[in-house]
Amino acid sequence: MAAAMDVNATGSGMNILFMMADQLRWDAVSYAQRPGMKAYATPNLDKIAAGGLTMRMSFSSTPTCTPARAALLTGMSPWNHGMLGYGTVAPFYPVEFPRVLGTLGGYTTASFGKDHFGWNSSDERGNDHGYQTTMLYDGLGSWNAHASNHWAGEFDEYDQWFERTLPGKDPQATLDGFDGDGWNGWHGRPYVYNETMHPTYWVGSHAVDFLTAQAAKATAGTSSKPFLAKVSFHRPHSPYDPPQRVLDAVKASDLPPYQLCKGATADPSAPKADDSGHGDNWCLRFRGETQKGDVSGCGPSNADAWCGLMPDANATLSRRAYAASIRFVDEQVGRIYDTLVSTKLLATTFIIFTADHGDGQGSMFHWRKGECFSSSSSSSSSPFPSLSLSLSLRYCATFCGSLVPPLSTVSFRISFPSPLLRLPFSLPPFKATHTNSPHTSRCSCAGRNRGSPPPRWC
Repeated sequence: MAAAMDVNATGSGMNILFMMADQLRWDAVSYAQRPGMKAYATPNLDKIAAGGLTMRMSFSSTPTCTPARAALLTGMSPWNHGMLGYGTVAPFYPVEFPRVLGTLGGYTTASFGKDHFGWNSSDERGNDHGYQTTMLYDGLGSWNAHASNHWAGEFDEYDQWFERTLPGKDPQATLDGFDGDGWNGWHGRPYVYNETMHPTYWVGSHAVDFLTAQAAKATAGTSSKPFLAKVSFHRPHSPYDPPQRVLDAVKASDLPPYQLCKGATADPSAPKADDSGHGDNWCLRFRGETQKGDVSGCGPSNADAWCGLMPDANATLSRRAYAASIRFVDEQVGRIYDTLVSTKLLATTFIIFTADHGDGQGSMFHWRKGECFSSSSSSSSSPFPSLSLSLSLRYCATFCGSLVPPLSTVSFRISFPSPLLRLPFSLPPFKATHTNSPHTSRCSCAGRNRGSPPPRWC
């Protein structure tokens, strides 16, 4: 899905709060979930959705972390930013929206949480791609008791803070025993430390501090610049490690049933998968029965498995932990939203919330992400939620949208009065449904002149 936005960015434009969660499937927010689902409770995201608009037909351009984030950074498709699958994000792109907003729009730009843009080990900083300030938790690297800082690999700001706060402790202790670092496992466990040490809480706290500081500068008259704040939560990406109190709130009976192909069954004696890939049994190839011709690498013996029929107790705990991780993200969204209200920034802040991709959560025996099924053409009924997203935006007075073909991504169109700049990563206008009314309102931007006033629905 693409979003077109006109911002008058001459130092007095709208603030932009761009929030996202990693690996958040489309129906894992309560305002968009399927009937009968109770596990996913997101009252704060629901509030943002109710006050703005949501896009139910939005898809990740590539359902793995780095290519999806390259698309969000540049507005380009995989064929243009060069990442058709997981790999290393380029150190620089000719057009990067935070750099454009900062250099041409006069914005203060900051990124908190997961960028996954690469790490410069020589100066222990992430590649900023136009963000003037970064406080990163990329979820990379691994615990090493013998290293000077007890860490191998990217030692980002969260890792550094954790080492200072709990020296000699493993920040990944919750699930390290299962796969060495837990970054791509399918298991779930309650977080072993105080929840204020959790990276989700850490990201939320830095966002709150930034917003409070920006409001104080505006009140004191020391800064009139608008801001772009990207708040990027690593969770519910693995490890599924929510605080115990949040996990306890998600009951096994609240979990939705698995979505499986028509002929699928959890019975181990089930027949072989349909070799054509198009029959009623096609998804059985991913359950992990290699002796029946299923693909290799699936099943519970692999802690990083992306597919498989998992033992019920383990799968249930994993799914509860995933849902609880989302609830914990939503709590931080609530803290951030409340800060916007208390600092009186809400009226001048454009809020965007999305994800880079989703999570299979056992649907079609698929766990985690990475598979791009062509049949996932509609996020409202897609059996492959690793590809589909829910996108919410608030502040209807400055936004208008329209439908673009699937398998696109979030993109911005930004205009500056002098000089007038049309960014090369704009996408065609689209239709968007406004949800702040008992009656469905629609707006079409097609044919609207760039100089005309934005539509108003309220």
